[in-house]
Amino acid sequence: MDFTGLSGNVIDLDYSKFPTIVLENTAKPELKYLQKLDADKFEFNRIEPGKYLLWCYLDENDNGKYDYGWPEPIRFSEQFSFYPDTLNLRPRWEVSDLIFKFK
Repeated sequence: MDFTGLSGNVIDLDYSKFPTIVLENTAKPELKYLQKLDADKFEFNRIEPGKYLLWCYLDENDNGKYDYGWPEPIRFSEQFSFYPDTLNLRPRWEVSDLIFKFK
């Protein structure tokens, strides 16, 4: 199989809140790549080609998964941000220098 890759920078992050970046395939949701961030750079290697959503969340309780919150007793969801475009990652064609602004 031919793989692809993605690398870039996430800006405006609070690294004390354990940020995690997620690359999720739109056709196969089980095809998901996660990476904890301790600096503004990220890199995903050996990714299956396809269309992907890129998003990032602050894993404030550092449990390794996104927490959606709860209505009673009230618990707010963890803060998250989506990259504005769907990424079309083609075989043997790595996307680099992507800038993702966390809003």
